[in-house]
Amino acid sequence: MSNKQTTIKKTGLGESPLSLFTPTTVLTEEVESAQRAKQTAQQMVVFEKSQEQSTNTLSNQRTTAKSAFLLGVESNHKESIGLQVTTEINDWLDQVVKAGRRKHGKKLQKQVIIQAGVELLRAMPVDWTDIVDLNELRATLEKLSTAVIENT
Repeated sequence: MSNKQTTIKKTGLGESPLSLFTPTTVLTEEVESAQRAKQTAQQMVVFEKSQEQSTNTLSNQRTTAKSAFLLGVESNHKESIGLQVTTEINDWLDQVVKAGRRKHGKKLQKQVIIQAGVELLRAMPVDWTDIVDLNELRATLEKLSTAVIENT
């Protein structure tokens, strides 16, 4: 019998090549912890924004809204909402888009026109949270419409 010595091959990774990797459970816990921290940060931002909006006076809101119309419309940070409009409003929007395309050679999208309208409503001197039903909303819009017509 020969006396052969067992040789251990050495690699560039050392004696335990798997020591480079951390167990999956550790990574999962780190990812979950990071996600919880991110959600908490997002909730804080939303809370701070709502607090900021509620503490602003109505005139400050109007000034802010006037200077910030349609900010972010061209960015990718938008949310899609389900929106239904009457046939009359949809036809009017189609006419505006079509006339704008013919007149200027480019199309202004319906969603941009609708957002502009919502931003105008937001800029009005009305606390929209005080309106409780459709009739009160109609009356408020009628007052705003009359005030705009009188001022022009």
